[in-house]
Amino acid sequence: MKFSIVTVSYNSEKYIEETILSVITQRGDFDIEYILVDGKSKDSTCDIIQKYVDKHNKGELDIFCNSLDIKFICEKDEGMYDALSKGLSIVTGDIVAYINSDDFYLPNAFKAIAAEMKKHGEKAQWINAKNTWYNKDGIIENSMLPLVPSRKRILKGIHGTSLPSIQQESTFWTKALQDKMDMKKFAEYKLAGDFFMWHEFAKHANLHICNSNVSGFRHHETNKSHDLSGYMNEFYDIVGGKPRKNIFDLWHIFIYKFYVKYTSDNMIRRHNEYVRIFRHIGYKLSEKLGKKSH
Repeated sequence: MKFSIVTVSYNSEKYIEETILSVITQRGDFDIEYILVDGKSKDSTCDIIQKYVDKHNKGELDIFCNSLDIKFICEKDEGMYDALSKGLSIVTGDIVAYINSDDFYLPNAFKAIAAEMKKHGEKAQWINAKNTWYNKDGIIENSMLPLVPSRKRILKGIHGTSLPSIQQESTFWTKALQDKMDMKKFAEYKLAGDFFMWHEFAKHANLHICNSNVSGFRHHETNKSHDLSGYMNEFYDIVGGKPRKNIFDLWHIFIYKFYVKYTSDNMIRRHNEYVRIFRHIGYKLSEKLGKKSH
């Protein structure tokens, strides 16, 4: 099994080294391909990246997986998702993800995702783990297990508006699923590229939930401020307008708010297991009905 991880950066000297180390020190029975794409940083970001590229080329890096390959692209780009598309377009691994240049993976993150992929096979074409938030020093401030998102509610845009967004830092997917996405269109987004990706994935597969902590979002003073209006314009363009909620959507929103306020991870885990069981029953019924129709 091979992981392909992409990091895009621009003037990220403060945290980029921690990000790099969190990827290349992952331990387990797998290979790692790490692709770093920088937009011609004006600080020492490129020097830091090049240091690890040179160490790798000289065989001076300790490797804790089967093999490690590091690629570095340094050139001007048209924005984050243009840069990201350059990296994602050349991945060769079985499992793909991207980690921002100020975030990091926890130890054994890849091992947890690999085990989940092997256990569930095609039912886990993309995985979201525990949603986690760090402070500027990398200390976990909050962590919660997400409820299993409905494909229909992702496609309608309920997730990302009335229900939570899917945390990118804790999401992994198969290359086979990524290949179904329009990479050229993805590169054109300025703000809502993550949601475009989730929306494309939801057309083909359910999002699987892993009970482990693997990564998270770091809050710090230099986090990029978001153009909320611009983001929502792109978001609504993806889903075809503002989401219209039916009674089932409203019920799901109520359940989510109840869970967040009153329940523990154990109760959410139990709920997610029920959803997984019902999905499995649905798969089996579909297979039987498909066989009868032939």
